[in-house]
Amino acid sequence: GHRLGELTVVTGPIGIGKTTLMAQLSLDLMLNSPPLKTMWGSFDTGPRGVLQCMLQQAKRQCGGGINDNHLHRVEALPLSFIKFEQSKQLPLITGAMRQAAQVHGVKNFVIDTFQLVVNWTSNVERRQSTIDTVFNIFRVFASEENVHITLIVHPQTQPEEGERVTRNMLPMPRFVEESDTVLILNPGPVLEVSRNRFSGITGYINLEFDAGTASFLEMPIAMDDHRGSSPPVM
Repeated sequence: GHRLGELTVVTGPIGIGKTTLMAQLSLDLMLNSPPLKTMWGSFDTGPRGVLQCMLQQAKRQCGGGINDNHLHRVEALPLSFIKFEQSKQLPLITGAMRQAAQVHGVKNFVIDTFQLVVNWTSNVERRQSTIDTVFNIFRVFASEENVHITLIVHPQTQPEEGERVTRNMLPMPRFVEESDTVLILNPGPVLEVSRNRFSGITGYINLEFDAGTASFLEMPIAMDDHRGSSPPVM
């Protein structure tokens, strides 16, 4: 679920489709009734990349090739982006987010990617302490402003060929311990719900990627409850 006051961490190998997945989830939430106002800190792909992705994904909602109907739906989205000139200073990033939340009623924030914010904020010697500080700032912000924040986070080490990303590859243990939800997208594609503070139910969702609509589709297999069990063989 997508609950206010919570923080979600999304991880997986570089290039697996984490931004694409979050663009799809954001689009679905903004097309809900009532729509969920959303702000992206799109520091990796950039606003244009996210919008192009959503335009492709709008085909899934409307059907057919890209036409004026898709363009109008994307243009009408309650979507904003942190401006480029704000993006390289953490106080300006959180300031833009706070104004969006308090003045414009934005309730959903996506930070893509967490490591870029850290890189702009620290030098090599202070990197680990900065990771801890930046994570804490976003965690506290979600609670204080009663918004949902999703952090797209690269694993600390990239998996070897044939190896899956696990939550132990996140930069620090608190990314798991203090997040409300941890999602891991691995080749397959398979989405692992590795942490779910709300219900405690974790598991694996088999997906299929539709390149024509840049969308992940859930396969008709029920999500298993894997609390305390080993990952299934995929």
